[in-house]
Amino acid sequence: MAWQSTPEFIPLLVSAMVCAALGAFAWRHRRVPAAGGFVLLMASSAWWSLAYAFYRANASFQGKALLAVLTQAGAIVVAVAWAVFALQFTGRDAWLRRWWIALSAIPALTLVMVATNPVHHAFWTRFALVERGGRAAIDSVPAWGFWLHVVYSWGLMWLAVGVVSLRALRSAHLYRRQAWAIVVAAAVPWIGNVLHVAGWVRFPANPMPVLFTLSGAVFFWAIFRLRLLDLVPVARAALVEEMPDGVVVLDETGRLLDVNPSARRILSLGEADLVARPAAEVLGALGGTMDQEVGAGPVRVEVGTGEGAHLVDVRVTTLHDARGRVNGRLLVLRDVGETERREGALALQRAFLEQLFDATPEGLALLDESEQVLDVNPEWSRLFGYPADEARGRQINDLIVPDHLRGEGAQITAQVASGARTEAETVRRRKDGSVTDVHITGAPVFARGQRVGTWGIYHDISERKAQERARAALLEREREARAAAETATRRAGFLADVGTLLSAAFVRQAGYQELARLAVAELADYCLIDEVTPDGGTRRVALAHRDPRGEALLVPDAVNPPDGDPERRPVLQVVRTGAPLLVPEVTDDVISRLGHDDRTRAAFTRIQPRSFIIVPLIARGRTLGAITLAYDHSGRRYGREDLTVAQEMARRAALAIDNARLYAEAQEAVRARDSVLGVVSHDLRNPLAAILLHADFLLADPGLPADARESAEQVVRGAEAMERMIRDLLDVARIEAGQLRVEAAPLSACGLLDQAAGMMMPLARERGTALEQVPLAECPDVAADFDRVMQVFSNLVGNALKFTPAGGTVTLGADPGPREVRFWVRDTGPGIAPEHVERLWESFWQADGPARRAGAGLGLPIVRGIVEAHGGRVGVDTVPGEGADFWFTLPVA
Repeated sequence: MAWQSTPEFIPLLVSAMVCAALGAFAWRHRRVPAAGGFVLLMASSAWWSLAYAFYRANASFQGKALLAVLTQAGAIVVAVAWAVFALQFTGRDAWLRRWWIALSAIPALTLVMVATNPVHHAFWTRFALVERGGRAAIDSVPAWGFWLHVVYSWGLMWLAVGVVSLRALRSAHLYRRQAWAIVVAAAVPWIGNVLHVAGWVRFPANPMPVLFTLSGAVFFWAIFRLRLLDLVPVARAALVEEMPDGVVVLDETGRLLDVNPSARRILSLGEADLVARPAAEVLGALGGTMDQEVGAGPVRVEVGTGEGAHLVDVRVTTLHDARGRVNGRLLVLRDVGETERREGALALQRAFLEQLFDATPEGLALLDESEQVLDVNPEWSRLFGYPADEARGRQINDLIVPDHLRGEGAQITAQVASGARTEAETVRRRKDGSVTDVHITGAPVFARGQRVGTWGIYHDISERKAQERARAALLEREREARAAAETATRRAGFLADVGTLLSAAFVRQAGYQELARLAVAELADYCLIDEVTPDGGTRRVALAHRDPRGEALLVPDAVNPPDGDPERRPVLQVVRTGAPLLVPEVTDDVISRLGHDDRTRAAFTRIQPRSFIIVPLIARGRTLGAITLAYDHSGRRYGREDLTVAQEMARRAALAIDNARLYAEAQEAVRARDSVLGVVSHDLRNPLAAILLHADFLLADPGLPADARESAEQVVRGAEAMERMIRDLLDVARIEAGQLRVEAAPLSACGLLDQAAGMMMPLARERGTALEQVPLAECPDVAADFDRVMQVFSNLVGNALKFTPAGGTVTLGADPGPREVRFWVRDTGPGIAPEHVERLWESFWQADGPARRAGAGLGLPIVRGIVEAHGGRVGVDTVPGEGADFWFTLPVA
């Protein structure tokens, strides 16, 4: 960079140094209110002066462009710093907290605009290097961004001058000179900036840095002459405004300069502006105290009238200026009534505390700073047996701490002496030498920042401790019992897992293998399962080992022939006797006895079992096989409890295996039934059709003799009954197989009732029973298969007619609902016994009675199957002796 000599370089450098020095001085007083804002103001002024000095001295375009940005940074921050300092000085810090974003955001945007001006030219439309007076200079033309910065800076400076001027006008006489010094310091650079920017005065360079230095000089005078940072008016707000006594400041002419809130309250002055008003006019009876001789003591004056009258002590102090001249008076007011009320409140509080001390259910001991007893309450005396007079003056640790706990007592004392609140549960000694359990709280007592004593709070916990000791003994017994119960719980969980595994359909080979693996996980190192063969022998069906490598050492195809020796073949012994076998310790003799062949002896040698159990698989009196559980490498041994668990596992497993067998047999029976039904439906229907055809042919002959005609009609009725039975059997088979299909279509509920009544009317007349139909107020459509619904009505109405005596009544009706229609068939028959209701829907079941042989017991199961296939429900409401009400529902179409 190129440099040049300029006449303003030295003054600007001095200006920067002065501002920096003032800022450093203020930094040392940064705890004083408004000092922070003043430090920011002086720092930004020093930055501005220094940057502007080097800007003027630089002779290159690049250097001046960079220094111009740095100069503008100082100028931007200075205006904000003025506003911050003014607001802090006048006690308007809340404004800063509310508007800090706006105060910082606009300068930040302005600084970005200055730095990026070559891109957008929004701050200077022209910024070029020229020569003026033989020196390099910048010819710049301000743009809208520059004027926005000027307006914003002027606004902040106006705000600073305005709030400080307002404070100067309202300040008490003692602080008014300070405030006006601030006003002058703020006004000087503002006026100079206006003259420079408006062009009314031509300066050889921007005068602002120098003017801010001049402001700094004013502040320097204010700091050292008026002690600005030491006697800021905030000190008055912190002291005088919060005083409980009233304070009134008068000038030398007797006019009011200031009145604090307590004085306003005592004198009932309200919130009116009292500055410059005569004291005699405002203070009334207190006006006469202004001539009181200084040092004569307070004068008691009655203030107010009537019920509001009260006495006030007034003390007058004369104020002098720096030359000793009287420039005012200070009146300090104390409300005597308020003082008396405070003393009464203190007496009441003292009485309350004394009664609380005596009545509290905790033992209290007040100790001095050396831990000697000052006083104890009655509960403490009851707890430890020492009367208060006997306890006072003695060391607390000597009084109640057992010898073996003296170290603990000293530790608690030391902690409280350090100022820490301490709690502990321990034992303390009574006067009679016995000990009691107590909870101790040691709380230090402070006065004027110094520890002056200790509160010892003793809570009797002997009853709780006795309960805890009893509970601990009980818990110990429970722990011992739990240790034994954990094994039982784990075994119960194992058995539950076995039940879960075997509750599903038991697949023979896979089920055996899974059972063996489950047993190994809980009860054994390896497991063998043998099944009884039809000839009475056994064969191996599953095996498992905890170690997959050990599984290869087991014999997977072991066979015990039916003529084998049970003494040497323990599995054969167990399945024949049905008794379990427990061998807690496998000895060489046991191996020698059980090794009935070379292969078995080799297996024993490889596996080396230590203990084993063999339990039979018995279900419903049949022995199905045996389970062998053994420990080898784990070294564990079996006992009676293990045998019990193994037997329970075998019992559950045997039931599952036998259930699987029964299920398979049932499935085979179903297949046989389906085969028979196929024969019935195909091979039997054809002959029935032929019989009906020939019977109808005979009946069609008008010359058929009467006895022959009667025989032919009987043949027809028998064939039709057999046809209905075949149809019912097929329907039941379809329902049980879930293959019954319905072809639902929208059908009128009224039409269904009409069709059912018309269909069953001939049968009702034949039986001498009235068949009635209840008309419906509305006839919604239902989604139904007509033929199947008619079959439902046929079965229900047929049953009602069958069980209703001649002369009785069978009624059909329906109750429409929003989503379904409830159809019902009601009779006046004998009703149904409660114990028979649950079995009505079972296939082939009939209650004992005169009508038992009239059907096969398939009608109601078919009704339920058809209704449920429609998505409906079926049920019966009956009272013995009053008839039955069968009902079913169909969904609304």
